[in-house]
Amino acid sequence: METRAPFPDPALEPPSQTARDLPPIRNVVLIIAGLMTGMLLGAIDQTIVATASPTIISELGGVSLYAWVFSAYILTQTVSMPIFGKLSDLYGRKKVLPPRISNFHLRFDPFRGSPEH
Repeated sequence: METRAPFPDPALEPPSQTARDLPPIRNVVLIIAGLMTGMLLGAIDQTIVATASPTIISELGGVSLYAWVFSAYILTQTVSMPIFGKLSDLYGRKKVLPPRISNFHLRFDPFRGSPEH
């Protein structure tokens, strides 16, 4: 009596993962921490813009310009994302991400703790 394999072609068999094939837990934790840090900075950026929008709009002259402020912010984000994506492809993420985080801090740190008018 002949037994048949469930998959006739060995190339079609699903790969079996052993403990050797899985990445070390430290690497997984570092990757997830890096992703969460990037998402946190994005969320903080959105919060700062949403909080500052009424002040910016009132200084520009009214609600009729809200679309311009919002469009300028979204356009800047849309244009810069592929540029920094290409830079990180060319030079590596480890060289591009720290200057971007520093840029974020340099833009917003002077406003932390500043007194209200």
